[in-house]
Amino acid sequence: MIKLDPANVTRQATEYLNEMMNVIKRNYQVERITPSPAMNPFTGRRVAELFESGGTLDETLLDTLLTGTFSDMTSRYMDLQDYIQTCRLVYYSSFKIHYELDKLRLPKTQRERERFRERYATRYASSWFDQIKAAHPNYMQNDEYFDAFIDAVEANLNTLNEGIGRIVNYSMLPDELRHSIMNRMGVEVCPYCNRQYITHYHDGIKFKTTADLDHFYPKSVFMLLSLSLFNFVPSCHICNSRCKLAKGVEILYPYDRGYMDDALFKYVLTPGGSIDSIVGGNTDFDIEMEISGTGASHRMMQNGVDMFKLEKLYRSHKECVREILYKKQAYSKLHQDDLQDLLELMGLEQLTQHEMNLFQYGYTLDPENFSKRPLSKLAYDVIRQILN
Repeated sequence: MIKLDPANVTRQATEYLNEMMNVIKRNYQVERITPSPAMNPFTGRRVAELFESGGTLDETLLDTLLTGTFSDMTSRYMDLQDYIQTCRLVYYSSFKIHYELDKLRLPKTQRERERFRERYATRYASSWFDQIKAAHPNYMQNDEYFDAFIDAVEANLNTLNEGIGRIVNYSMLPDELRHSIMNRMGVEVCPYCNRQYITHYHDGIKFKTTADLDHFYPKSVFMLLSLSLFNFVPSCHICNSRCKLAKGVEILYPYDRGYMDDALFKYVLTPGGSIDSIVGGNTDFDIEMEISGTGASHRMMQNGVDMFKLEKLYRSHKECVREILYKKQAYSKLHQDDLQDLLELMGLEQLTQHEMNLFQYGYTLDPENFSKRPLSKLAYDVIRQILN
């Protein structure tokens, strides 16, 4: 829901590499000399070759894997692209096709069902599973055939991930380093819901945090990304462990974008609402989310609203909206001007617009600060609705 600043991740790259590189190197060397090396069932090659270039360990690839963006990985290394595409094919395959056709406003005919399955397999195409796909030529015809195709790919992926886990796995990340990463990311509010603080503190010896470190792409499926910095999203326990889990639903990636003008909170008067409701006298209104636009981003935003139950949960924050409506009425433009005049008479600097917003509403209304205070996106949208 809230866009995260990639620079906060990049700034940690050097220290993170220093901590993790030697561990992975040792695991790789052990795997290289084992008499029974793990094999990649998709290619018939040793799993260790995923980490090599010219027969030796590729440290640049490791750097990209640990600290690079997903686009860096897929654009620079074909094996990483094939791996991620294969994982995505399996991970997102639990869709209910009639729901998907409803979202696309397409008829639930046999032809549309087949076309949807074909488009899905094409979206995540990879040469790794071409042979499996060829062995299931009728995968698009019905759910049974489609599931058989996915199950065959998943069986190979599970075998591959077992081998990858010998070299890269999340258990290698020291607990102290995990807390340090979350502390230095500068995220103080859960980016998925923007409702819960994710608190950092120092116990007198080291930094700790109450947050979960969510894997945007679950480590249970995307084992190779289990230590990738750009796969780490600090989040609250509710969003990570009760809502998101590993449900295989495609949502917006918070390092790419958040919900802005194309996903708005709105207060809507109920049938019993009146002028008192508009000026903050009561809570006779509803809070709704309006998703605009079309295409993949619209679908992913709506998926996020549904997954994290945003519209339902935000209805419990009517009192926050009522307070905003009241303050808008109480602190008119005239009152603001009087305050600025008073500060000038006292020889003090006048308030900036952000400072005035903070004084009036308790929020700066700066999207850059959404990750600093709970309900910032709600306040931002409601206040703009008032002003418009």
